[in-house]
Amino acid sequence: MTQNITIPIKSGLHLWEMAELSRIATGFKSQIIIRKGALVADAKKFVEVLTLNEEKGTKLGIFAQGEDADEAILAIHNFAVGKLDGKKIESSFQNQGRS
Repeated sequence: MTQNITIPIKSGLHLWEMAELSRIATGFKSQIIIRKGALVADAKKFVEVLTLNEEKGTKLGIFAQGEDADEAILAIHNFAVGKLDGKKIESSFQNQGRS
């Protein structure tokens, strides 16, 4: 499953928000990958998430594969909608199939 989001807040994602995103991801068995252009990070590895430098307007792809992939994507989406300055994010869901 894939979700694309656009970071809406002025300053992008702050350190605590990136840490929280990683914490949420570690709660799932599925592999969760964040993609920004050619850069790829394992969402469960905070240091990798930091390397993406998510600024305002950044488009991120969130990919999850595994037994709880749908729930993982939903949790990350809900975090983004609820925590990122309370502003709506652009998002689209596409079921990419899972192994």
